[in-house]
Amino acid sequence: DVYPYIPRPPSGDDGVDVVEITTAPSIIAPPTAATIPGISVACGQEFDLPCSAQGQPVSWSKDGQAVVSSNDLEINAGSGEIIVPESSTTDSGLYQCRVRGQLAAQIRVNVQASPPRILPHIPSGEAAIYIPAERSIVLHCRTISCSTVTEQWLYNGDVLPAQTGKVEFFTNGSVLLRNLQRSERGRYQCRASNQEGTTLSEGIQIRVAVLPIFVVEPEYAAMGPGDDAILNCVASGRPRPLISWNLDDTPLDVDSVSRYELLANGSLLIRNAHVSDVGIYRCNASVGPFWTESRPANVFVTDELDVALSGGDLAIPLIRIARDGKFGQWTAFSVCSVTCGGTGHQTRTRECNQPRPAYGGRNCVGDAQQNQSCGAPACPVDGGWSDFTVSKRCPNTPCADAGSAQVELRFCNNPSPSHGGQTCQGEPIRRTPCGLPLCSVDGGWANWSGWSGCSATCGIATVSRTRACSSPAPVGTAAQCLGESAQVQSCTSAPCANANGEWRSGRGEISASLRSGSTDSSFQSSIAIDFSTGNRIRLAIPAADQSLRNQLQFLQVQLIVPIIWLRSPSISPAQNGQQTHTGTSTHTMIMRFETGDIATLNTTMTRRQDGSVRLVQSIGGSVPNMPASVSVSSFFGDEVHSQLSLSEWAFVSDRTHYRLSNGSRISVQWSQSMQCLSDDGSATACRPNRLRQQIFGLTRRITSRYTSADELVVISAPFNSRIFPVPLSPCSQGFDTPANSRFCIDADSCRSRSCTLPSRCRDVLGFAYCT
Repeated sequence: DVYPYIPRPPSGDDGVDVVEITTAPSIIAPPTAATIPGISVACGQEFDLPCSAQGQPVSWSKDGQAVVSSNDLEINAGSGEIIVPESSTTDSGLYQCRVRGQLAAQIRVNVQASPPRILPHIPSGEAAIYIPAERSIVLHCRTISCSTVTEQWLYNGDVLPAQTGKVEFFTNGSVLLRNLQRSERGRYQCRASNQEGTTLSEGIQIRVAVLPIFVVEPEYAAMGPGDDAILNCVASGRPRPLISWNLDDTPLDVDSVSRYELLANGSLLIRNAHVSDVGIYRCNASVGPFWTESRPANVFVTDELDVALSGGDLAIPLIRIARDGKFGQWTAFSVCSVTCGGTGHQTRTRECNQPRPAYGGRNCVGDAQQNQSCGAPACPVDGGWSDFTVSKRCPNTPCADAGSAQVELRFCNNPSPSHGGQTCQGEPIRRTPCGLPLCSVDGGWANWSGWSGCSATCGIATVSRTRACSSPAPVGTAAQCLGESAQVQSCTSAPCANANGEWRSGRGEISASLRSGSTDSSFQSSIAIDFSTGNRIRLAIPAADQSLRNQLQFLQVQLIVPIIWLRSPSISPAQNGQQTHTGTSTHTMIMRFETGDIATLNTTMTRRQDGSVRLVQSIGGSVPNMPASVSVSSFFGDEVHSQLSLSEWAFVSDRTHYRLSNGSRISVQWSQSMQCLSDDGSATACRPNRLRQQIFGLTRRITSRYTSADELVVISAPFNSRIFPVPLSPCSQGFDTPANSRFCIDADSCRSRSCTLPSRCRDVLGFAYCT
């Protein structure tokens, strides 16, 4: 662009020309015609009309006539808006805004007539004002109205009449109140009316004050230390004047100094004078905002009252007055001279200072100090330990109970703590382990669990409950609990449709409380039985703990053998699980390891009509402790069997051992009882199979593995081999044959076994051992 150069005269003497560069205006954004809805405002209300000019010059018109800024209207040059601070009905009409000749906006304004609006009487907004008596005041009533308005004044709610020389009204609505008296105080209000209505102002409270005048003013005063004095101050006025005091031109806080008291007439009482009271005192009297100050009064506090003091031109004659001394308050007794263990003394004092004797007055009469005896409590004695004495010695036996130890006691009596002394620190009991092997503790049954839910939803089903040999658990070579660990009874349910006897997978519960060395494992969880993979049975047991997985290696055969019996095919007359469609069998096993550990295993199995199997197993006792790196590699054994009743058989083996992965082996004795129940829960005939030829043959093919992903121990075994029935035979070792009976009973094996004291013999099914 080309801009004209316009030279201007130089400014000052520097010879520099000033260049002004101007540009032609341009529209940043072309205005768009938009019809803004009309607005309605009350008469006297401010309104503004916008016009988006964006810095461009605008022009306004109303009803086709140009509008320019005036006293009643302002056009903002920057924003382009029009502002009407106080509207009237003449401001109604159609307003149009144009930018560079183009219509940018149009707005229709309707100013509605309304009752008059009264502006505040006092700009400061105060609700009340004080007027000195016999003074005059003008009250204004300024109104805003779009029509003719009339004003009227009210005094305390009534119409205020005009009075010559007293009340005068002006045409602008103001009123002059002359020579106000106290009787004319009250609330004054303006009432304005037009054809639209009437408005009443909030009004203003006028308080007529009689200015304060001092009747009595304070005088110069001189006093001795400890004297009392009154500085008089009495003032008149209406309302009653408020009195305050200044000391050396600083407001005196009478309430914060206990020696000062403001009397009812406004005088100041100073008690027990002090040198800090010296200064110039003034009394202030105020009525509302009006106040006056008394003449100054010098106050002196000195012992030299025979010296004439002067204040200004006024000489103060001083009179020497004898003042007798008086005691002040006693102090609190001092702390006892001894803290403990005897009698001490306490002291308290008082001073002759209320007031002090002066000007030849008498001294205080009486004691300035008092003593009294005080008893201190006995001194605290901290306790001390006596020597340890043996309370319980280790037994003189080759074995001891768990936790057996020599116990030594000591007592906090050397000396005993007394009188708040500290008790002895440390333990009063010292236990030293005996270091003897554990003696056996026979096991005891815990309470029965609650009955389980019905084993099937149709057909003949059973419920079961279990108990653990844990009250107490057997220790060492002690006997396991005698009797059954599980009970099963029938429960009624609806008949099943199409019960075809197919085998299905099953579920159950397993609970364990095992010890291996010093490691205890206890858990209760659900287990799963799977018959669907090839010709193998799979038993899955949750076992997240490493020690639990090691312990289960010694029980993997015993856990799955009862399931093998239930699943194996039967050959008449033996009845195995293949023919026990809805029956129940229970297996109870006691295992005694050469390490002295004893474990018990209780199994209850129920075959439901729908083909599913319910299994309940509980494990208790202890198994040998093995390092984590050693595992059970194989299991070898043999057994003998005896029939105890039509439905119950016993199996005993004392030639079984485990071979470990490190080449060593662990021997074990075990006995197992098995009982069969029919569909209705009653005893039924069942015969074991040739377990020696079949079951133990399968143990070499039983596998156990741990799946870390699922944290499961999976035990599996084949079940497709034929198991032949075992013919009846005489009772095996450990059993007797009663006369006239074809069944066996458990013999008292302790008759042929002797134990070294303090051990004793414990008879279990099929054999005995020393506890």
